[in-house]
Amino acid sequence: MKQVTLVSLYGQKRKELAEFAQRCTDIIATSPLRRVFRPYRLEQIHGTLVGMEKLVGYSDHYNANQWAKSNYQRVLMNFGPLFGIVRQHFPLAFQFGGFPKVFTQFDSFGRSPYERSFQVQWASNRVTVIGWPHRNGDFTGTRLLARFRDDVACKCGIRHKYDNDNDLFMVLGEIADLTSFTDDEVATLNHESKQVEDAVRDSLQDHKTEMTVEPDDVLVVQYEKETLPLDTTIAYRITDAGLNAAMISGLY
Repeated sequence: MKQVTLVSLYGQKRKELAEFAQRCTDIIATSPLRRVFRPYRLEQIHGTLVGMEKLVGYSDHYNANQWAKSNYQRVLMNFGPLFGIVRQHFPLAFQFGGFPKVFTQFDSFGRSPYERSFQVQWASNRVTVIGWPHRNGDFTGTRLLARFRDDVACKCGIRHKYDNDNDLFMVLGEIADLTSFTDDEVATLNHESKQVEDAVRDSLQDHKTEMTVEPDDVLVVQYEKETLPLDTTIAYRITDAGLNAAMISGLY
């Protein structure tokens, strides 16, 4: 079935974000992990802002995350306030990389920004990067993205998957075709991926990438696959004059 989500930076990439992604994938391409890494098309890489998925099995638009995280409470999504909330909170400045190992101003779910900036996640077979919002270099005065997500939850009944989440999370590609390897070979690749993580993190800490997400970079996306391949995904900029609450409701 078709679902809907709110994302940023989907589609054509600015030069700085394209170069950032390429820096990561170039290091992987010269490592043993190249045998199993399948990079996504640059255009499908995106940062999820809030999951707008509806609860399956109901004609009404109950938010799936709210149901899952609130003892199965059904809350109708209200798309009307979403447009104003985006205009209120964006633009937001994000920093990818530039976090040394000793950086301790904030953590991300108990781990350092250096560590979380790039990960090979074997549990989900994904290769991920994360950036964080700031205001003039201040990452902690206000958790800007978390505040936006809280505002959407409060006014729209649309709840993010993770509470108190200030991460802008992107997936660069996936680990695939592991069935063609023996268990010992997979274990070796897993071990070698730690060296890849260190190499990419070290590169990122020396090459800070700043990215401003404007309201025009925020998109309502209708999708069939969570990876948002271009051939089965339709994206609408939140600033499009023709997009309204009724149209969003009809995307499901």
